[in-house]
Amino acid sequence: MSGTNHITGGIVFTGIFASFWNVNIFSRPELLAATGFFAILPDVDHLKSPIGKAFYPLAKWLDRKYGHRTITHSLTVYIPGILLVMFLEKLFGNGFSYTLVYAFAYFSHLLYDMLTKQGVPLFYPFKRNPCVIPGNPDMRLRSSDLKTEAACFAIFILLGITCQNLFANGFWNTYNRQFSDLKHLHQDGQMSETMLSVAFKFRNEAGKDISGTGLLIKSYETEAVIWEKDHFVKIQKLDKIQSLIPTRTQKMLSTQEVFFSNISPDSLTNLLHGKAITALTLQSNTDFAYTKENKPETGKRAELTYVVNPKFDFAKAIAEAKEDTISGRKKILEYELRKELSRQAKLHAEKQQLSASIKRLSESIHSMELYDREKATKELAALKQDLANFKEVEDNAGKIRLQIQTLDKKTITVPEATLINGYLNFIKL
Repeated sequence: MSGTNHITGGIVFTGIFASFWNVNIFSRPELLAATGFFAILPDVDHLKSPIGKAFYPLAKWLDRKYGHRTITHSLTVYIPGILLVMFLEKLFGNGFSYTLVYAFAYFSHLLYDMLTKQGVPLFYPFKRNPCVIPGNPDMRLRSSDLKTEAACFAIFILLGITCQNLFANGFWNTYNRQFSDLKHLHQDGQMSETMLSVAFKFRNEAGKDISGTGLLIKSYETEAVIWEKDHFVKIQKLDKIQSLIPTRTQKMLSTQEVFFSNISPDSLTNLLHGKAITALTLQSNTDFAYTKENKPETGKRAELTYVVNPKFDFAKAIAEAKEDTISGRKKILEYELRKELSRQAKLHAEKQQLSASIKRLSESIHSMELYDREKATKELAALKQDLANFKEVEDNAGKIRLQIQTLDKKTITVPEATLINGYLNFIKL
């Protein structure tokens, strides 16, 4: 096979299989150049090849000692070459992209030469027999045939054009985006070293249609969190998902942690302003009001995730707490007042009844017989004593009214020394 086809075919072959490891050889010029170089490297033993001419002393030595399509077309050079490139990448800390490029590009040369009638001795120098694909000689390619070379070149070009999306997004991204569900979105996010841009469209549990495009921040098999412009979007398994299309980006997810201690409510507001918060924990010495998942909450501690510009009302919570205390005390006093008034009404009725009895008995005592008069005199003295005792009953209603009036005049004040401690994690956009 010609050097042009080795380069073209090597790029297509390497691009397809490197996409399984999310390596896009077209993303960096140096990777593409390395692919073309490694794709024709086995022909360094051929004096008339472009790479043989570039490395003429080495090509001449290999040609004299081994000949063309021998040791450089075997596993004897191919496998140690992989280990060498891997060692160099590990040494310079550049990942393993060049190792993958070398492995697939070099192997593509061996594979394409195996499709020719001559084949390649993969196990040279241990076995010199050529390895060929397929076994039928009539089905193999002729290297010198111009039509065959042109047909191969056309096939490689066509494959290269149709596989552009595969090269750009990687095999697994291309595969997972076909399903448009949270499970495959999570799998794609786990395999990607960079952030995913997700075009989404779904209907939430409330029946609202939501669509847009944003960066995937966190994903699970049952939930995904996406950052869209200035807010977070949560997609859950119960939502009716119409489409979830992930696309790889060159952005890396970067977050920052902040621990704060004994700061004021104003300082907290300034600290949180404009930040895409992934996690927030607050602890205060006073109660505060806030909203969590669209529900009002009150307390001295709060834990929130995936929020922007959260609001915490310290004055309102304290005022409401104090208002509740005053209102509760007032209700108790009002109950005691009603009870006292009822008691006094009952005593007043009894006092009037005694007065009426004394008056009636006093008017009728002179007309009684001597025996009855003595008995009535004793009864009258007892009634007068009972009436005198009523004057000693304390009137508590006035005192209770005074306490209620005092509560009504009380003002609600907010303590000045509100101190807040906590932890913050946010996305660096």
